[in-house]
Formats: sequence, structure tokens, C-alpha cells
Amino acid sequence: ARYLSSAYGDQAWKIAKKVQEKKKLKESGDERLCKGYPWLEAEISYAIDEEMCLTIVDFIGRRVRMCFVDTEATRSALLRIADVMEKKLNWTSDQKHTQIQNAIHFIDTFTPSSSPE
Repeated sequence: ARYLSSAYGDQAWKIAKKVQEKKKLKESGDERLCKGYPWLEAEISYAIDEEMCLTIVDFIGRRVRMCFVDTEATRSALLRIADVMEKKLNWTSDQKHTQIQNAIHFIDTFTPSSSPE
């Protein structure tokens, strides 16, 4: 609750409501996207519904900013994020694949490259 309150302020209740709705439907909206971090699957739906988030890069880079915190954790959550966004935004499998590839390239910009010897 503290995370949602600090991240979303007076809008935190909307995410909590999405979590409750998913629980009623026996879906997994309250599950964390990455072990050890507070990001919730319900935040994806919130970002789409309330913030006009239409891409994975937008979600990981501008909405929850998870790629700034842990690139490996973000990579591990990509398929799950893509699955939720695909369903919510009616993506084709090609669109989903493109979104994942774009997200991988975006995350790579945060990963230090090897320095030449």
C-alpha cells in the first residue's frame, strides 16, 4: 500500500480496485511482476486505462520506470507484461513480438557494454 500511495498518490485506490477485480475473477493481478520489487501486474491495466500507455517501452520506461532500477528484473517480466498488454490492447502475435523486441533494445541501452581492450 505504501508503494502504491507514493507512486500514484490519490489514484492508488484505482490500482487497488483492479487488484480486487482480478481476485474476484481468480486472475493474478496482484502478483508482483518481479521478485523483490513492488511492481504489480494490475499497474499494466491501470497504465493502459488511465494513462494511455500503448507500448511496453512506455510502461517499463515512463510509467513504472523499472528498467532504471533493475534491467535483469525488467527482462524477466517482459513476457508477462507483453501477455497482459496483448490481451488488453488486442495485439496480433506480430505486434506482440515487435513490442518485446523494442523493449529488449530499450533495456539494452541501460546495460553497460564491454569496454574495448
